[in-house]
Amino acid sequence: MKEDNNIAISINSVSKCYKYYKAPVDMFAEAITRKKKHEKKWALSKISLDIPRGEVVGILGRNGAGKSTLLKILAGTLDATEGSTTINGKLSAVLELGTGFHPEYTGRENIIMGGMCLGMSKSEISEKMEEIIAFSELEAVIDHPFKTYSSGMQGRLTFSTAMCIRPDIFIVDEALATGDALFQEKCMTRLKEICQSGSTVLLVTHSLSHIYEVCTSALLLHEGRLLQQGSVKEVGMLYEKLLSNERGSRIEVTSNKQESKQTDSSTTSHRDYSQFQNTCLESGDGIDLQDLSFLDMQGQPVKELCQNLHYTCRIQYLFRQDIDNLNLGFRAQRDTGIVLFGDTTYEKGVKISSKKGEIKVVNFKFKCRYAPGSYLIRAGATEVRQNQKIITRLFSDTPILISIKNHTPINGLVDMESLIEVESYEQN
Repeated sequence: MKEDNNIAISINSVSKCYKYYKAPVDMFAEAITRKKKHEKKWALSKISLDIPRGEVVGILGRNGAGKSTLLKILAGTLDATEGSTTINGKLSAVLELGTGFHPEYTGRENIIMGGMCLGMSKSEISEKMEEIIAFSELEAVIDHPFKTYSSGMQGRLTFSTAMCIRPDIFIVDEALATGDALFQEKCMTRLKEICQSGSTVLLVTHSLSHIYEVCTSALLLHEGRLLQQGSVKEVGMLYEKLLSNERGSRIEVTSNKQESKQTDSSTTSHRDYSQFQNTCLESGDGIDLQDLSFLDMQGQPVKELCQNLHYTCRIQYLFRQDIDNLNLGFRAQRDTGIVLFGDTTYEKGVKISSKKGEIKVVNFKFKCRYAPGSYLIRAGATEVRQNQKIITRLFSDTPILISIKNHTPINGLVDMESLIEVESYEQN
């Protein structure tokens, strides 16, 4: 790849292969006999991309997709089997909480060691020592041995040490879930400050809301390959589609066998379907989405909603097989990908089952209390099986677009509809 001063990270055809042996003795036998005793597993395969300076990149993918392997190679803690990487700037990485920390040393001593592992000098660590301790909220135990800390406290100290650095490039691997809710909120605030400072940030997390909230772009890894790189919305939607498809693929083959045994005479309804839509917007596993629309109080379709008025989200499904314990619903996302509102039948305690050939129309009635702007609306259908196992039957890939008008100013994304009372008293 061409050298560019605007590029913070350049990855050129990087691959990583691991050797797996059935037994430890096979490794020794291979070294002596020179005969292959291992199997190869490619954790990464020919990853190539450039990351511009100041970009905040979310890295998505299921467990085993190669996310952590890629970050370790970038951080220099793991060598690539093939390819090369170029890092332009000072890099700090939070890969595994506790890296460089010794259980017998105190928290204060571990801050020094952990900071040095992250590339800080002793003088830099001394200057930031009190700031790190204060951020971790561990002043009372900072001089106790690290092994006496709970796992949450250990995570807080190691994460606090890394977050107090101001690097050119900052890598975070699934570390935002450390500590309690208040500490996670503090970490998120600090991460936003680092992102806004102009640093290049690579963030691995399973929380799509974090990706949507702070990232300027994203990439999706799947089975060691780069599946897509682009806007957060596009990559996030592809990731959700990937998860949906994989959930659907788990449905047992027996469900299809049962469907084939049913005769048309036993499943065909004599109901008049003329009042329903005959279109098929999208097909899922045994379910077709025939209509997704919003209606005003007169029952007329609308694409523009006004605050404080009542509307209906109307969803029509056609079922191509018998399904019990259905959960039908919709959700609304901002163009950034953040989900703002939605509803499902299961959450509201509405029990639904279907027969082959049956049409069901679900009407969600609500009052519009949301901030003005554009929203992407998706419909879905899942099956709730024993032990609360969720099987995705349908997740619409192509959303409809609605917009909400503003009549009265609101703070935030949702109007609380508060009733304000003011009381006045005279001081005696």
